[in-house]
Amino acid sequence: MKVLVTGAKGQLGSDLLLCLQERKIPCLGVDRDEFDITDTKATKRFLTEYHPDAVIHCAAYTKVDQAEQEAELCYKINVEGTKNIVQVCKILGSKMLYLSTDYVFSGTGENFYRPLDTPSPLNVYGKTKYEGERHILAELEQYCRMIQTKKYGIYHATNEGICSWAEFAKEIFKQAGLSVTVNPILTSQYPTKAVRPMNSRLSKECLTKEGFERLPAWENALKRYLEEDVIKKN
Repeated sequence: MKVLVTGAKGQLGSDLLLCLQERKIPCLGVDRDEFDITDTKATKRFLTEYHPDAVIHCAAYTKVDQAEQEAELCYKINVEGTKNIVQVCKILGSKMLYLSTDYVFSGTGENFYRPLDTPSPLNVYGKTKYEGERHILAELEQYCRMIQTKKYGIYHATNEGICSWAEFAKEIFKQAGLSVTVNPILTSQYPTKAVRPMNSRLSKECLTKEGFERLPAWENALKRYLEEDVIKKN
C-alpha cells in the first residue's frame, strides 16, 4: 500500500507521517510547496503521477475564528480543495481518509453524537468541513479512517473520557508537577468570533462494533504528549 498525506507540514499531517513510517508503510507527505489543492489541474497531475492506493487528507483551513472573516478562503480550501482530491481519488480508485471535526454538530443536548447524527454546524469552519464530507459521501465508496481495511464509512475516534477546558488545564499542570491554581469561567465570559458547540462528545461505539481498538483515556494521551515534548526539548 502506498499512501499520500496532504497537509504534511501541519501538526496532524506530520504526526501521521511518523506513524506510517514507523509501520513501514510507503508514504509521501505533501504540502503547498508540492501543489495547491485548490488548483484542480495541479492536484490531478500530482496525484495521478504518484498514484496512491490511499490519500489521507489533512490539509485544511483550521483557523476557526479567523474563518468568520475569511469565509471565502476557508470555503475554497476546505470545500473546493477537498472536492479536487475526491475527484482524483474516484478516477484512480484510491481510498480516502478525510479528517473532519466535531464542529459539524450543533453541540446541543447531553448525548454523545453518533456518526450518522444530522450535522448542524454553527460556524464557517464547521460548515466548510461538513461540505467537504458531503462531496466524499456523494462521490466515493472507499472512504474511511481505516485505510488498511475495507470497513468503509464514517467513524468517530477520540480519546476515552470527557473534560472541560478548565479540567484539561488542571491536568496539564498536575502532570507537569506545577502548583498552579486554575479558576474556571463560563463560556459566556470568554467570547469568540466563531460560535463553538457546547457539547463535543462523540460516541465511539462504531469502533467497537467493527472490531477496532478504542483509543486510550485522554489523560494517558496527555502524559505521552508531555513526555515526547520533554524528549524533543532535550
